[in-house]
Amino acid sequence: MKRLLAATLAAALAACSSSSTQPPAPKPAITPTTAPAAAPAAAPTAKGTVTRRTFHSAALGVDKTYVVYLPAGYDKSTTRYPVFYYLNGLTGSERDWTHGGHIDDAADALGLAAIIVMPEATTASIPMPRRPSTTTPA
Repeated sequence: MKRLLAATLAAALAACSSSSTQPPAPKPAITPTTAPAAAPAAAPTAKGTVTRRTFHSAALGVDKTYVVYLPAGYDKSTTRYPVFYYLNGLTGSERDWTHGGHIDDAADALGLAAIIVMPEATTASIPMPRRPSTTTPA
């Protein structure tokens, strides 16, 4: 078994070795080059608008707030824009996406041509009905 392993190893080494006895060709000399010129700074992109608004929900019986991002030029445009709805997390508010996530800055940087609506998605302001007690008086 050892002879078979040694023969296999010798064959593998022979196959991997170079049969050429010539030294490798010299590498071409590296000539210093000047760095490419920096690209000109991009023109500042137009900014969209962020507005916080309130509406009354008759179904819930409370006033709810929402934040809306409107892309640059929306007020003068006749274009129909897609709408994205972003909900806040469990203990968050409608302002989380703009204050913490800076979604308006990201949308401006991307040139996003869309409306983003971020409603108050918490239930803290909704009056909840009282549940009847399930315990019996003592």
